[in-house]
Amino acid sequence: MQLQDSFCIGFELGGGHFALPVQQIFGVFHDTNAARESKLLRLEGVLVYEGSPVCMRSAKQLIPELTDYCDEAQISEITPQNHPWVLILKDGTDQNPSKKGCGFRVQTITPPFTFNPVEATKPHYGGHDYTLIELKQTNLAN
Repeated sequence: MQLQDSFCIGFELGGGHFALPVQQIFGVFHDTNAARESKLLRLEGVLVYEGSPVCMRSAKQLIPELTDYCDEAQISEITPQNHPWVLILKDGTDQNPSKKGCGFRVQTITPPFTFNPVEATKPHYGGHDYTLIELKQTNLAN
């Protein structure tokens, strides 16, 4: 690995393949909603990750430029059954860059892979080209 290499996590959403730098991701987990089918406690738009609540948003709310690369109708039809993976973004504020931000659902996740922007224009992993999404340093918190 060269110094210019960076690690990305890939995900599939709305027919597109995207990659986020791992530095912008707080956590990733699989959630099909089966464990929350109990009617004892259910809060719409909130999941629990490692004992803490995660405020869920749509992908296009958190990353508006996704609609430039994929079918917006497919992004609107997201359910835990067909999008079982949750990506939690870091807050992104300069004051606390490791603070947990909001999460959104995706279809699939790749393991972390390296990308060298000097050698390639797009990340490539598992036979797919990925569109690199670099989040702006904005507050993505709950």
